[in-house]
Amino acid sequence: MDRLSLMMGRLEELKAERRLLLRRMDEVEKQLSESEREVERLGKALAVVREVVQQTEAQISGRIERIVNLALKSIFPESYRFNLRLLSRRGKTEAEINLTRDGFELHPLQAVGGGVVDILSVALRIALWSLSKPRTRKTIILDEPFRHLSADLLPLASRMLKEISRELGIQFIVVTHSKELVHEADRVFRVEKKSGVSIITEEEG
Repeated sequence: MDRLSLMMGRLEELKAERRLLLRRMDEVEKQLSESEREVERLGKALAVVREVVQQTEAQISGRIERIVNLALKSIFPESYRFNLRLLSRRGKTEAEINLTRDGFELHPLQAVGGGVVDILSVALRIALWSLSKPRTRKTIILDEPFRHLSADLLPLASRMLKEISRELGIQFIVVTHSKELVHEADRVFRVEKKSGVSIITEEEG
């Protein structure tokens, strides 16, 4: 076989390789186009998911704010205002709590009295229960829930629990030494310890 025949054979091999490469290139371009369309579809879906998450977070924070602010307003004459922001950080949702009075921002645990913190704590617990799915049994046990609240405000706290009980259908079982806190109770039980034994008696209303 002469040199020209060898060159012609090699040329045909190169042409065949070129055709194969062009076909592969077409396939890769098609896959790339499909991948770009998929990325676009995923981007739109992600935007919808983000919108739904934002709306859901707004509904959740709004419901919590309403319950907490109603509780604060029912106890304190000062214009306390509770705000809750749900923020997405590092793939997790974090809560940012803000408390203001007469337009001034306050730190919930440092700049307000313990009575305010007690009300915030109870109200947040009730709000979170109201959002839980499935909800637990409609009974919440509170052990000395208003220990830092002044005695003159305890009847208001008792009335607040009564109203929330009616509104949300929750039964509160309150363990307390404060007589002022049982004014609105449906039933009152006295627990006394005698000779190491707890004696329970129901008081008449």
